[in-house]
Amino acid sequence: MKYGPRSTLVHQEEPSTHVVIILSGWTKVTRSATNGYEALLALREPGDIVGEASAVSGRTRSATVTALGEVEAVTIERDGFLTHLSASPATALHLLGLTADRTRASDRQRVEQGALGVRERLALLLLDLARTHGEQGLDRDGCCSRRSRGRTRHRRGSRTGTVGRRGPVIP
Repeated sequence: MKYGPRSTLVHQEEPSTHVVIILSGWTKVTRSATNGYEALLALREPGDIVGEASAVSGRTRSATVTALGEVEAVTIERDGFLTHLSASPATALHLLGLTADRTRASDRQRVEQGALGVRERLALLLLDLARTHGEQGLDRDGCCSRRSRGRTRHRRGSRTGTVGRRGPVIP
């Protein structure tokens, strides 16, 4: 299936009928509160699966997944997915590992939310994205050339590269 920008792949609170494997493009995972506040929970990229938790638990979907741009994905009906998990312990273990990784990331975000300011959280997010999705050929901190890095530090008002009083020092 192909989804255009801002198209919804799955809706929060709907019954689970399928899982989605993202083949190309990026999505965001959000959860809305009763007062209308929408929290960004995660970004999902090609190769990621979404909707698996509700498919396995049988509960309604805990979040909404929205295309950030053009997305191509494959959907697998819930019954077929569960049958495959029952027949393939290797896939079930891989999914369990994925669930554990996502739980750890969620725990880390919750701690950072309480312990760090906005600047520090943004810096950590950008560093994490650079580490996991950066391109080779960039400078040692994976985000800009050595020439422009000095200018960026100057604009931030720091020659050492610190982001904030409690923030990380960018090497």
